[in-house]
This record gives sequence, structure tokens and C-alpha cells, in this order.
Amino acid sequence: MKIVKQLAIPTVNKPGTLSKIIDLLAGGEVNIIALAISESVERGIIRLVVSNPELAIQILSPEYEIREAEVLQVEMPNRPGSLASVTAKLSAANINIEYIYASTGEQGDQTIVIIKVPDLKKAMDVLA
Repeated sequence: MKIVKQLAIPTVNKPGTLSKIIDLLAGGEVNIIALAISESVERGIIRLVVSNPELAIQILSPEYEIREAEVLQVEMPNRPGSLASVTAKLSAANINIEYIYASTGEQGDQTIVIIKVPDLKKAMDVLA
């Protein structure tokens, strides 16, 4: 478990936007660790945790607004109940989850869950 930098990119909701961002990152050899997209009718927000956030910012900032935030990256077994255990511990400590997304693999492998909470240190202490 660690605190990592997340990049949030507000975008226009139209075909090709995500593909262009991913192509730019791939061209710079920046690996996407976790990805989430939220959208409305005309706008979207692409949230990314990547292997090299500074390089990703350098690659994307000429064309896109980049918002940075610190989030918790939790590695856990990909099996039923793993996420339930994490969310139960945070709930018991009265820690609100603002949003959460994951990068999943095959069942039985490890998965990465990205969690945005108001107090990262407290959440790390609770989950340690």
C-alpha cells in the first residue's frame, strides 16, 4: 500500500479522445496502472495512475489540462471479500471513500485498487 499521484484530465466527451490520450502515453512508454472514466453528456474526466506521472504530465500538458491528486494505491488478492475487508475497515474508522476504482487481473492474482479519501495517512494506518 502506498500513496501515489493520480492524474485527472477533464475532456470533451467525443469519440477518439481516450484513444488519443492513451496513444500519447504509449508513445512515451508510460504504462497505465489503473484507469477510470466518469462522464456527463458533454464532459468527462479521465483518472489515471501511471508508471511515470511526471513524464505523463510532460507528454499530455501541451494539449490537456492535468489535475494532480494524491490517492491510496492498495494491492490485494483478487478474490471475493478482499475489497469488502478494506471498505469495512475504512467504514469502521469513519473514513469516507470519495471514489474508488481498480485494475483487475485474473481471479487469484493480485489487483490494484485506487482509493480517494480525505485523510490518506489515517487510511494507511487503518489498513496497515
